[in-house]
Amino acid sequence: MVGGGWTPGYLEALTGWREMISTLLRRGVPYLGWSAGAMVVGRHAIVGGWQHRGRQVVPEIVGEGSTELDIRDGLALIGPSIETHADTQYLLGRALAALQTGPMRSIAAIDEETALVVDVTSGRSKVLGRGRVTWVSADGDRFVVRFEPRDSQPADES
Repeated sequence: MVGGGWTPGYLEALTGWREMISTLLRRGVPYLGWSAGAMVVGRHAIVGGWQHRGRQVVPEIVGEGSTELDIRDGLALIGPSIETHADTQYLLGRALAALQTGPMRSIAAIDEETALVVDVTSGRSKVLGRGRVTWVSADGDRFVVRFEPRDSQPADES
């Protein structure tokens, strides 16, 4: 279980454990990450920054100590990169900028109170919680955007 915190520090601390974590996942041990703990799991990780080529793409407060977009090799537990707090912190713009900068080809932008559950063997995923996951992929000079709503609606909601 890896919670929220300073994303660059979490990635640095976990990088030496990448193989062990990957082995545990293949054996069926779950990895639970939220906020920064989720952002580090992709092949490439967005670890901070609030500007792209000198232009603001997200609020400065979410920059994690970096001004320019900071993309690093992630833990590579799953293929796509992850952006969290997509709805409440307006981070879809940073996901789009990250795709322009590369090297990632796909990003899952996860809303608050929402979980993306990934089967590491099959790669299949499902969304749980109140929000949705916005999947953004690069396709040449354009983006492909797909919304994945939660898997099921709680009985007390209509």
